Amino acid sequence: MKNYNIAEAYTALENVLRAADQYFAIWKQYQALWDLQSIQIYDLLGDDVEKWTQILNEIRHGRKTFDSSEDKKSFGAIIINYGGVKQDVNNKYDQWHKEILNKFGNKLKGTMKAFYQEIQGARRKLEGLSIDASDDVTIFVTEIQDIKRSV
Repeated sequence: MKNYNIAEAYTALENVLRAADQYFAIWKQYQALWDLQSIQIYDLLGDDVEKWTQILNEIRHGRKTFDSSEDKKSFGAIIINYGGVKQDVNNKYDQWHKEILNKFGNKLKGTMKAFYQEIQGARRKLEGLSIDASDDVTIFVTEIQDIKRSV
């Protein structure tokens, strides 16, 4: 049997405490879910569809982290029971996902409506032109180029 001196015992104890503290810090990061204001997120995302899609995917992926039956972790004699916190974090993730998805849907709806109206206006304009007259051909080509740029 190996003899341990007091310094080794303290080192082993510090290692266990450090590991438990690091694990606890991971859970403490989720406090940001409650501190964050939705207006901050919406301002950050703006009208960039890729950013909206990315954050929705990150929320969905982050939620999967907690889809396990475990609710405690032990570090030697130290046991961190995170069952209640895990459920609160899951609920908050669900709330954020639903809220952001709803806001994104409304924003996408408005964008699609504006796009549809623009395309309808361009279609009406093009249908009103005649290709027979040389002046109209120039206008027709110019209109098509404008439509391509706006798309």
